[in-house]
Amino acid sequence: MNKTVMFLINGLGIEKADSCNVYHENLMPNMDRLMNEYLFTSLPTTTSDYNSGYQIFSMGNMKPLGYSFMETMIEENQFDTNPNFNHFKEFLRILEGTIHIFCLLDDERVVEHLKGFIRALEIDSNKKIFVHVVLPQKLLDGYKRLIKILNKLNYDSLTQIKIGMIFGLSIIEQPEKTSELLDLGRMFFRGTGERWNELDKKLESLWNAKVAPCDAKGFCVTDGFSLHDNDMIFVFNYEGINCDRLLQFLSNPPMSITHSVNTQTLHFQSLFPLKTTLKISHLYEPLSSETSMAKALEQAGLTALVLADQENINLIYYMANGLTMKAPNDKVKFAVTDNGILFSQEKMSTIINDPNYQVIIINHRVDQCTSIEELQNKLTQIDQNLAMIKDLCWEKYTLIISSLFGIKKEISHANQSELVNFSGSVPVILVDKRYDKSLYKLGFGSIYTLLGTAIRCANPEKKFPTLLKKKDFLTRLLFKK
Repeated sequence: MNKTVMFLINGLGIEKADSCNVYHENLMPNMDRLMNEYLFTSLPTTTSDYNSGYQIFSMGNMKPLGYSFMETMIEENQFDTNPNFNHFKEFLRILEGTIHIFCLLDDERVVEHLKGFIRALEIDSNKKIFVHVVLPQKLLDGYKRLIKILNKLNYDSLTQIKIGMIFGLSIIEQPEKTSELLDLGRMFFRGTGERWNELDKKLESLWNAKVAPCDAKGFCVTDGFSLHDNDMIFVFNYEGINCDRLLQFLSNPPMSITHSVNTQTLHFQSLFPLKTTLKISHLYEPLSSETSMAKALEQAGLTALVLADQENINLIYYMANGLTMKAPNDKVKFAVTDNGILFSQEKMSTIINDPNYQVIIINHRVDQCTSIEELQNKLTQIDQNLAMIKDLCWEKYTLIISSLFGIKKEISHANQSELVNFSGSVPVILVDKRYDKSLYKLGFGSIYTLLGTAIRCANPEKKFPTLLKKKDFLTRLLFKK
């Protein structure tokens, strides 16, 4: 059996025309040489963050599993088959307060799912329902679709649904957003704040100010959305999003907020389990994917070792096992790189030559750089590491160099902000003397095909989708090496 070493430079992509000039010929000479001498192609990618990159790499899809689950529940009218749903439905029937639904809005389908869910609850038409929209989009391009989605929620939904507040996800996720969370809390408890009836104008102003949707400060849309005694706070979530800061705030607001709400009478519930220290009931258990890196490796009879920093190991573990922390097998192992082992030739030689692992995945990342200078220095350092890894693999193992996503963000340069745009496509280089350029090529595929390529190079007998193709006779004649 062979072995594949994957060298991932996560965040690096093919530089676009509107990007400031980051890449130059002396920045990564080792990578440039390998690109010219060995098999090379580029892969399209629609994501620009670590989470989504690993989800697509492992499962081939970045959409929450709850999407298809909710569509099935609506189409086949299966809501009443769940005892938790029936209990919740009965509770809302006798609820004296208002229903507040917090909802991450990143797709039109979410609106349809929310409508179908509320219809199934058969809520009294006189009962108020306020939807508080949470914006998760990290790129400015997200505004292009947001206005359509928000209008669909505002004007093409059940008449009893009204939009209350709109705010960015980072306000409830990032601890440094304390003042923004405080402002959001004041708005919710008091029912007053910055108000915009014309959503398209508000989103346009955020676009012009280059504020990503996920960083948008809270504003309100409709009157009468404030919190009162006995209200229900329901989180319409597909995944275990971190709502701890928000829920802690609402259940025990700071003294600086003057309000008349008895927070002990508030009710909390969610669709799927949340990441929170509070005991919040949920209607459905977490879903896991039928497709995952772990299951693919088991099918191929391979074991992988993933090298990553401590910060990202739990995330990769979750994605590699199909959106669950309960591993279906023991085919994905991990090693922490915070101690600098990636740059130790002795330690990396021991790891790469370990017969227990047939796939080695090395993770570098450049998406956290905050300046052009830091980014360029990081890429040069990674390029030097690549030269060492290539020598350790030479004439023994297949080396695949790529990235799971490309960044698109404003970072500092010479006392100003400039756009770095590596989004849309990532490079792929396959280094192996067995696959001569005159006989083989890298074809079309996706980030998920990258995983299949690594598996096929380690075990060619297994039929996984692969970028590696053998040239036909005519192609070999027309495009000689």
